Amino acid sequence: MEEHDLLDVDTMFSGVMPYVHDGDDRNSLSLVSRKFYELDSLTRNHVTVHVHYAPTTSRLSQRFPNIESLTLVGMFDEDDFPCFEVTSWFLEVSVSFKRLNALCIRDMYLEDEDLERLGKMRGKDLRVLKIEGIHEHCVNESGFACVAKWCNQLREFCFENTYSEEYTYGNWLHELALRNKLRELNLQCIDFEPYCQCLLMERCPNLEVLHTGDVCGDGGLHVVGQVCKKLRKLTYDKQVTHMGLISLAQECCNLEYLHLTLTSITNEALECIGTHLKNLGEFHMILDEKDGITESPLDNGIRAMLNGCSKLERLDTRLFPGGLTDMGLGYIGNYGHNLKYLFLQNIRESDAGLVELSKGCPKLRKLEMRSCPFNRQSIVAYVFKIPSLRYLKVFSKGCHLVSTRLDFERLRSFYPVV
Repeated sequence: MEEHDLLDVDTMFSGVMPYVHDGDDRNSLSLVSRKFYELDSLTRNHVTVHVHYAPTTSRLSQRFPNIESLTLVGMFDEDDFPCFEVTSWFLEVSVSFKRLNALCIRDMYLEDEDLERLGKMRGKDLRVLKIEGIHEHCVNESGFACVAKWCNQLREFCFENTYSEEYTYGNWLHELALRNKLRELNLQCIDFEPYCQCLLMERCPNLEVLHTGDVCGDGGLHVVGQVCKKLRKLTYDKQVTHMGLISLAQECCNLEYLHLTLTSITNEALECIGTHLKNLGEFHMILDEKDGITESPLDNGIRAMLNGCSKLERLDTRLFPGGLTDMGLGYIGNYGHNLKYLFLQNIRESDAGLVELSKGCPKLRKLEMRSCPFNRQSIVAYVFKIPSLRYLKVFSKGCHLVSTRLDFERLRSFYPVV
């Protein structure tokens, strides 16, 4: 009877194990019995390896022969140079892991020959390739040319936190542009000519996620808007004006995440966001020039945007003084029905704005304020009147405050408000 019950438990977990995706949960289950250990080995899809703790490369393929996704994490020494080479791991990947289709390399020493070997041996199988934190002198354009040539089924390509000033990457990006199956692209740290970026965007109509440093200005946003109709997430840095933002909002109506660094902003541009981007859930607006507000204040634009973007949960507004008045803060309180995170910079007319903000935002959990010169007593008195608020960070001249709701009563006893 007991043997029969044990068999039933093993049978049950044989069906359940493939649906357990959390690595910690799987680690715990694999310690229960030899049977669970074997099930975990055969069914685990993703593994993250911190290579300075890994015994050997072959041990990984023996332990998890069927993984589909692999992340290799190295480390840097005191001179910011990667301590571990990726070569031996790429050799193992080339002969093992026949189901592998996603690979992430982070903080490791990578050379052109490694990328060439990976491209030739496994390029046709890869759907996701992420390269993060590679030293600037480790790899150059020829290595990425091999990626563009051989990895012709890529859906997602990320080249992040990898800075190099020696190469422009034009030729291999031209090759990559021919691979129009890409759905996600992160090229924030690549320096290339403007025509290369526009060419790349024109050949990638299926993009859903794009993170890039700006080299084309408003023209680049216009190309993105005309071509990338499926775009859901966009990070686009610097040299963008309110005209580029308007063009983007009118064309990419499926945007859910938008992070822009702007040189100018107007009420019209914010109203356009509210009119067209009904699915927007997260918006970061960073004004890069002091005189970039062509209309002041932006109160009406903020109201229209919040009123139109009913799904907005995270709002980051980094303006210069005069960008929002007390009325604008009141609008955020009144119309920010679903806001859970709010970041404000250089905003203060009087404490009345803080009072009006505290009357609304019923779902706000975290509030950050920088260079908003409210005094400490006002912050303690009003901000935690928002019932849902859990975290508060304030960094202004004369007022540095990091607090949780649990600290609120203690802070109020130190700074009583009459």
